[in-house]
Amino acid sequence: MPHPEQHFRWTWDLRSPPEALWPLVSNTDRFNRDCGYPPITVVPSPSAQAATLTNARRIRASVLGLVIEWEELAFEWLAPTRFAVHRTYYSGPVAQMVMACELLPRAGGGTTLIYDLRLTPSSWLGRLALPFTIGKKARATTGRVFLRYDEFAQAGQRLSQFAQNRRSPTVGPSALPPSAARSSPMPRSPCHSSSS
Repeated sequence: MPHPEQHFRWTWDLRSPPEALWPLVSNTDRFNRDCGYPPITVVPSPSAQAATLTNARRIRASVLGLVIEWEELAFEWLAPTRFAVHRTYYSGPVAQMVMACELLPRAGGGTTLIYDLRLTPSSWLGRLALPFTIGKKARATTGRVFLRYDEFAQAGQRLSQFAQNRRSPTVGPSALPPSAARSSPMPRSPCHSSSS
């Protein structure tokens, strides 16, 4: 019997406009490092599957010693207001995930950032663990990172400055280097991934 989908929708009101936040928020590889998530590895897809699906890639990560593998469809990008991705997991506590991030301009200035996750657990363990691991822990980490991105955007920065210290995604403003880039171009590939 399939487990019911769990829906997590979080919002933050940020001071910066969507255009200033977009280079920070949409760099999902950097976002994952800033959150302290483990690195990912792109692995070859089974040959029969690769021939039928050209807009996906297979990803692997190790979380607390558990190897999690998933197929990720190409991200949907609508700069500077929205991105989304769909994943199908082959191992771990999640069977499917659909994530969307929206940056909506506020009438008085700033942005309402909406982060929406729809997860289908693969097991009873996933069903029981997701409210804590995603609903509480990931929400707190995601919120801290987005609030820091708002600070960076307010300072005119287009690239996160705290990924160098992966273990401490909540470093304070004093940790910013004085020579932090104000308008450096953001490197991005057309398809980012995470192990969140």
